Amino acid sequence: MPPKFSLRKALILWAIVLLAFALRLYRLDAPWLRWDEGWSIGLGSLSWSEIPRVAALEVHPPLFYLLLKPWLWLGKSSFSVRFFAVIGGVLLVPLGYAVARRWSGRERVGWLAALYMAVAPLLVYYGQVARMYPLCALLLLLSTYFLLRALEEERIRDYLAFVLISTAALYTFYYNAFVLAALVAYGLGYISVPRCTPSNGRLKACPTKLWVHLASKGRPIVFSGIAVALLYVPWITYAAGEMLSRVGERTGFSFAPESTAQFFALLRHGFFGLVFAYGPGWLAAGVVILILVSGVLLARPWGQEMGRLFLPLLAVAFVLVGVALGVRAYMFAARLLLPASPFLGLALAWASDILWQRRAGLGIAALCLLAVVTVWPFANGQVYAKALEVVDPLNPHAFYEPLHGQAGPQDIVFFNNLSPAGFYEHFRQPGDPPWSYVLRWDPSIEPLEEAVAQRIRPAAQAHRRLWLVLYKGAVAANYELKYWLDTNLYPAAGWWHEDTLYLLYLSPAEPLTGVPQNALFEPGIRLSEAAFTTQARVGGEVAVRLTWQAMERPPASYKIFVHLYAPDGRLVAQHDSFPVNEMRPTDSWHPGEMITDNHGLILPSDAPARLLIVVGIYSPATGERLLLTGGGDTLTVGEIEVVAL
Repeated sequence: MPPKFSLRKALILWAIVLLAFALRLYRLDAPWLRWDEGWSIGLGSLSWSEIPRVAALEVHPPLFYLLLKPWLWLGKSSFSVRFFAVIGGVLLVPLGYAVARRWSGRERVGWLAALYMAVAPLLVYYGQVARMYPLCALLLLLSTYFLLRALEEERIRDYLAFVLISTAALYTFYYNAFVLAALVAYGLGYISVPRCTPSNGRLKACPTKLWVHLASKGRPIVFSGIAVALLYVPWITYAAGEMLSRVGERTGFSFAPESTAQFFALLRHGFFGLVFAYGPGWLAAGVVILILVSGVLLARPWGQEMGRLFLPLLAVAFVLVGVALGVRAYMFAARLLLPASPFLGLALAWASDILWQRRAGLGIAALCLLAVVTVWPFANGQVYAKALEVVDPLNPHAFYEPLHGQAGPQDIVFFNNLSPAGFYEHFRQPGDPPWSYVLRWDPSIEPLEEAVAQRIRPAAQAHRRLWLVLYKGAVAANYELKYWLDTNLYPAAGWWHEDTLYLLYLSPAEPLTGVPQNALFEPGIRLSEAAFTTQARVGGEVAVRLTWQAMERPPASYKIFVHLYAPDGRLVAQHDSFPVNEMRPTDSWHPGEMITDNHGLILPSDAPARLLIVVGIYSPATGERLLLTGGGDTLTVGEIEVVAL
């Protein structure tokens, strides 16, 4: 049993907790929100039912986002959103202390483990990021605590707590499964190995006895593992197909084995990331290995201590191997190793205590070496710069600024990725329009038909103006989305801001009236019909649909203009664009092909009571207009009545 607690010990623990809090609070809102943090805000802002559906398309389960959603009600500033991670990171300190004391039975191991949870660079780094990683570490340590209690006291309620918390860990992060597998393996070893140790303390093989004990004493552990798996089946059934399909499309996932050299290289990179050797380099890895090996060599009694050490070693090893193998299905990143970080802390606390037992100077030397390689990433700015999360510079305000003042409160904004949506939500003010989404960019691509039926069509009926924020423009899966909007709504404006395309579409409430035209522009472009809204309000929307036919293949790419003129000849509004909002340039037309070309125009507040719709074609290179066969270079296709508000 662990030693009793006291007021003095409580004060020491509180001091370590405050240290952890201070390290995570420092510059908490200084770096801009990172790409993944924008995704957290975006997904956490969706409805309760949408969060699991979108998470099934993503690379993480939904529990973190479901917990983040009510937290976002408190505010969506950088500080507020990241403070959710700070809480999880700080709670690791007392929990790490409790786990280490129960696991080792030694007070000093508990203090050293608590100190590691407070200052470990990897834990501090992700303790300031609005993602699920601190919650992962917290749930895994909590699972470990209840498993240790269950193994010692053999109470069903502790096994039940282990099952529920382990299930929550799996619903938070897929790679948590590696640590949970290590915990089950350790539990089975804890049950069986002592029964195979004779009185002289020397281990020997006793397979019959081992299986007998596993069959009798190991049942709660086996049943607990099975219960966790069964509780996870609903999510796997719901999400695995879509998630694996997306992963396969992104990475070319297959079960072909990696080469041995590449696999061990990934293990080395994984260990490098786990000890957060950014700055000290392999010196940090060398210090960690030296302390662990020294602890193993000096441990007494060796068999008992090594049996205990298997807990953190299995957890670290399983995660390193799992991340190395998972590179083919996903990617390699230091954050994927965070589930192993608390267990590395347990192992280092154990080894440092072993050295301290043998000689105080050895223990002090080990702590000094660890202090050097721990402080280094703080001193060189690696921890607080958050350089691991973003390769290229990112300004989240750039996704909000182009819309602010342009889009009105009656409009709606669609995003093709939830990270820009989260940045927009982060900055959004009361007068800004609401937003929705159509996921068409990595890592989540949803079927366009579902998005159209569930969100775009209802939005087009409820809002007259729809904005599309198209990260990376009309490439890859974005092309299909833009083409649908270009052919079903009425594009009115568009511009690039950095690497994002902003588009405005109109959805007028009034039906369109079609008027046959049969006008021929040289060389061989026929306007067969013009359909338009015959009535619009001041400041409202006008939709014009032109039906073109190529009599022969046009020799160049021409622009179409639609102008609205007052009776006195004043130009009131206009929309110039390549056909189908640049999706079908004229030099791609085939003879006889019919092209439907939509245009949207917004009326100013001083629009007169009657407007003429004038159409023409021109060369963007020279500005020269194409001539009609009957003479002239413009065609009046209809008239609009403008009514007051």
